[in-house]
Amino acid sequence: ESPQAGVERAMKNLGKLDPHDDAGQGRLLNLIGCAYDEMKRWDDAVIWFEKAAQAHRDPMYLANLAEIHEKRGDLPTAVKYAAQAKRKGAKSELVARLLAEHAAHEDEEDDLAAEIADGAFDDEESTVADADEEDE
Repeated sequence: ESPQAGVERAMKNLGKLDPHDDAGQGRLLNLIGCAYDEMKRWDDAVIWFEKAAQAHRDPMYLANLAEIHEKRGDLPTAVKYAAQAKRKGAKSELVARLLAEHAAHEDEEDDLAAEIADGAFDDEESTVADADEEDE
């Protein structure tokens, strides 16, 4: 009925699982992470999604890590997990969006670097080099 009740029930069932049931453990650990996500307890959710990813190699758990890190505002880590999820075969829209946004951001940075290298900025703008020349 509530995310907290789901966490408690999943924790009870973790103790009942065969220790060799990696898929079952991964699902329950992921469920706990989802419940914490629902409660907006994102730091707690990260812990459980990481445990799920370690227990069972399902790319969905990596996609969940990407999503939760984005919610926490940690975009570099979100992109890292999104890239891992994609390499492992995740077909998540979130993964595709994060990677596309990251690629677009890198393209913008590359364009800016090219403009700087080409001297495309107005002469009116002060630069460190200009200030050094004035001091001489």
